[in-house]
Amino acid sequence: MHFAAAASHARGPEPERWITTQQVFTAATMGSARALGFDNIGRIAEGCVADIVFLDLDAPTLIPLNDPVSQAVIGEDGTSVTDVMVGGRFVVRDRRLLTVDLPSLAARATELRTAINERSAGSRARFDAVAPILQDFCPRLARTAWASNGGAGPARHHGPIRLNPLPKPPTAFVNRISAIRSRIRSAVVPQSARPSSVWPPLQCTR
Repeated sequence: MHFAAAASHARGPEPERWITTQQVFTAATMGSARALGFDNIGRIAEGCVADIVFLDLDAPTLIPLNDPVSQAVIGEDGTSVTDVMVGGRFVVRDRRLLTVDLPSLAARATELRTAINERSAGSRARFDAVAPILQDFCPRLARTAWASNGGAGPARHHGPIRLNPLPKPPTAFVNRISAIRSRIRSAVVPQSARPSSVWPPLQCTR
């Protein structure tokens, strides 16, 4: 909610053009319910599902409680949440999650981390071999000026940019890509395991 309120300031310096905290709060509650096609959530009313977040009014973000909506939208960071009710059932009580056994989940995550690390050892080794090559190539490519008029001279953007469909890359670019592919191939594929069809040569008619 805080981001939504702050992002509206980009519309201009005039406060009357900004989204108000009440509008943000309504959009996050009843507006979200309508967007999902529900009319029985997003508000506290008779006949509605009891989805409620309880806040500690003694939290620093809510002291003093001058404007609850504005303070919830602008200042709330989740630290004042004490209880959460979903469908009339508490899932968080006294800041403790009731629906998940966190110690068991943490132990299981530790077990899986070891197994995942073992299975991904080969992938990490290939990534480590390729990373220096890409770190060298990508910045160079980003600094290269490419024409937006199909390759007819340097790009000069005065007005709308006109892009021709699928212009053929210049020879220098194709040669550079071929060199990068050769370096990657040398880094990640052993000489004895290199089928000739894996890396077909690039063709350039220019």
